[in-house]
Amino acid sequence: MAEYPDEKPQRPDGHQPANGPDIDGPNPFAVPMSYQVVPTDDLRSRDQSVTAEPWLQPKAFMPLAGDTPGAIEASSASGKNAILTVADLAEHSVWDEPTTSSSLVSDQDPNAITWYGYYLFKASQTSAIRTWWVTCGIVLLAGPLAILGALFNGYSGNGLVMVVLMGPTVEEILKLAIPLWVIEKRPWLFSQGGQVLVCAFAGGMAFAVIENWVYLNIYIPNPSERLVVWRWTVCVLLHVSCSIIAGTGLIRVRQQMHATRSRPQLIHGAGWIVAAIVLHGSYNLAAVLLNDLF
Repeated sequence: MAEYPDEKPQRPDGHQPANGPDIDGPNPFAVPMSYQVVPTDDLRSRDQSVTAEPWLQPKAFMPLAGDTPGAIEASSASGKNAILTVADLAEHSVWDEPTTSSSLVSDQDPNAITWYGYYLFKASQTSAIRTWWVTCGIVLLAGPLAILGALFNGYSGNGLVMVVLMGPTVEEILKLAIPLWVIEKRPWLFSQGGQVLVCAFAGGMAFAVIENWVYLNIYIPNPSERLVVWRWTVCVLLHVSCSIIAGTGLIRVRQQMHATRSRPQLIHGAGWIVAAIVLHGSYNLAAVLLNDLF
């Protein structure tokens, strides 16, 4: 690399440029001299110039043994290393960009690292037994999240808006929060759509049981027999049905992921989740209006 001169070069008009942009000379829009831009090879630098992009850096790439599915060591000229796992490469793969995706490029490199290719690899390494263990774990965790939902639902400080809009929205999201995270971040931990429905059913049932106990023992100390029967039949059916409807939306997200061979996108199941929230909110509104019957 050429050495930088000890003295700054003179402009044609004889003006000596300062350390920053030349704003005192005849041309206030002059571009700084090239010697003022000091290149860096630090992988952690925040250099915003195009020359700092990873594919323009002088690195030697080599696979590291012992990693699953593998990793790449990027060695820079300055001796600093960065470990890039295949998961990192798949997460930011250029082959998943719209202009290079398989839906537009018919001759895509079969060895190209893509997110869906990484998903298929992880799915092949995950046994069916493990996916069912994950499903059982989510079923057990449905209870604690149901408690949070029940506590939130019991808060009535914001009146009708809370009961009809905010409460149902938060409850339906909390009941499926963990399955939603798995589908978005670790979709290979579900081997079939039925596991999503199992988690949805468990979340709805756990929420209904805990909410009924709170209502019938804390909020309503002496409930009528009619109210007890109503809550253990209609309310349980409502919560389970809403959870299954929202869970169907998560299955749609998973199906679209396979159909398009791309990342899961919540938009494909948003309609089902909104339908569950609307159904839940409509029931709450009817319950408020017909409260005197109980």
